[in-house]
Amino acid sequence: MRIVLIGNPNVGKSTLFNSLTGQKQKVANWPGKTIECKKGTCIITKEKIEIVDLPGTYSLCPFSDDESEVLDAISSDKYDVLVQVVDASNLQRNLYLTTELLEKTNKLIVALNMNEVAKKNGIELDIAQLENEFKIKFVQIDARKKSTLAPLIETAINLHKNKDKNKSVEEYTKTEDMDCKNNTQRRYERISKCMQRVSNCQKQKSFVHGWDSIFLHSIIGPIVFLLIMFLIFNATYAISDPITEVIESWLEIFSQNILELFKILNTPKWFTSLILDGIIAGVGGILVFIAPITVLTFFMYFLEDCGYLARVVVVFDSWLSRLGIGAKAFIPLVLGFGCNVPAILATKIIRDKKDRLITILISPFISCSARLAVYVLFVSVFFVEHEPIVLFSLYILGIIVALITAFMLKRLVFKQEDCDLLIEIPKLQIPYFQNLYCEIRMTLIHFFGRATSVILAGSLIIWLLASLPYGVEYGSKESFAGIIGQTIAPIFEPLGFGEWQPSLAILNGIMAKEIVISSLATSYSAQPYELESVISNQFSSASALSFMVFVLLYIPCIAVVGATLTQTKNSRITLLSILYTFAVAWILSFATYNLALFFGI
Repeated sequence: MRIVLIGNPNVGKSTLFNSLTGQKQKVANWPGKTIECKKGTCIITKEKIEIVDLPGTYSLCPFSDDESEVLDAISSDKYDVLVQVVDASNLQRNLYLTTELLEKTNKLIVALNMNEVAKKNGIELDIAQLENEFKIKFVQIDARKKSTLAPLIETAINLHKNKDKNKSVEEYTKTEDMDCKNNTQRRYERISKCMQRVSNCQKQKSFVHGWDSIFLHSIIGPIVFLLIMFLIFNATYAISDPITEVIESWLEIFSQNILELFKILNTPKWFTSLILDGIIAGVGGILVFIAPITVLTFFMYFLEDCGYLARVVVVFDSWLSRLGIGAKAFIPLVLGFGCNVPAILATKIIRDKKDRLITILISPFISCSARLAVYVLFVSVFFVEHEPIVLFSLYILGIIVALITAFMLKRLVFKQEDCDLLIEIPKLQIPYFQNLYCEIRMTLIHFFGRATSVILAGSLIIWLLASLPYGVEYGSKESFAGIIGQTIAPIFEPLGFGEWQPSLAILNGIMAKEIVISSLATSYSAQPYELESVISNQFSSASALSFMVFVLLYIPCIAVVGATLTQTKNSRITLLSILYTFAVAWILSFATYNLALFFGI
């Protein structure tokens, strides 16, 4: 049995999907989060059920790629039951899609979610009257609680087993004026009259309007956003620094114990070097920074789930339009703070193809969490008194470069008229703890997964290059790693970090930005607790700033390059993205280094 979930954006489809299947699909309190179909299974009353979560859509008239997927799925009729998830607190807007679905299928059930919000807003619904109006089943649920979903599944199973499904739809469509079925105004007029019969609304005062007068203000709104982000970076350091120190001390004790054990066992020198210089230095070097990455992820997701980020989109609409990019692009760009890959995939929600392409090309400039480890290392060594300011400035620099690039592309390459913004502003709400927990859990799983795969593999490759050819001193200029680093070092000499170790780290960072840290630790033969001391001797404040700017802006990792190629289906555009990001990184790093020297930083 296959159940397909459909509905407007931001009504709880993904939450319902997770509750039924036990999966951990990302959920967020803003429209456009789901950009492709998700599949999972659950077993209820000994019956295996496949659940499919479609991207959110307001109607069956597609304007973007993700909405086209919805129409294709509905038209294919490859499902047994269609469950439309609706927001009970905003039912009138949701019912427009219901009227369209009733003309397409006879397998429809409506799941009324967010009933508690509706009650707080003074909305009372007559479920029996709703079912009489639309001739289908309406089931009240709480998508966050699996215990409330049994009636919905039972209704779906009964509908699936009912062979005479056409009757309810035939009764409904007879009451419709079929000559006007494509007339939007007539649809809403009918829905409005229906709502008068099924809904009793007693208006309640809400604190939301008071906050929105601040968050959505054209001048105060952007200032509030920048202030919130600055406070988040301050809090990130305040919370994560003590944890980072503890992890460093643990790794120091662990490394020393391993070294003592190897001395007792009299293990070969190469094996000791492999474990200490290759694995512990490489993987441990990045594990030290798990605390700031986790804390920053928590704060960013908190802003998502409470509904604030969608308001930021509206606030920056006019600003972004002047720079040549639609505000809808803000959603994928915000996702880029976690990882640029889902940011590029999320561009499917952008209707205009040229705007979508521009967003794909500027996404690599948004600083992802992998780069955060590099910033934290250098900032904690050279700018300890101004950590939040420097870190905040790097993120702002990435955003500025992205916007300038968008402006250039829009005005010089993709000349076109700007489109108006059409976006739903979700409710302000207290984030659901389980969603926050799942997001942090997935971040940690992703982090440790990369640490035990990509970063470990990269560290071993770097260690091998630093150990060969046989007989050379580990990490010397005569090693393969040293030769490669010296070959490319002249490119970075004008930027202030022309030694072979940081040059090699930049090259290795193309695999994954976390490997920059692992490469430095392995190349300098430094344990995690020694890396800060080594960095302080090898870099100056000016070269450290230049290095961080270059890591922020240069060629994205292999995964991002692959996502760009997949979404654009154009190898020349992908190559252009690689060359352009490298050129921008080199120019701005050169400027940063020389300005830092000029001002005596």
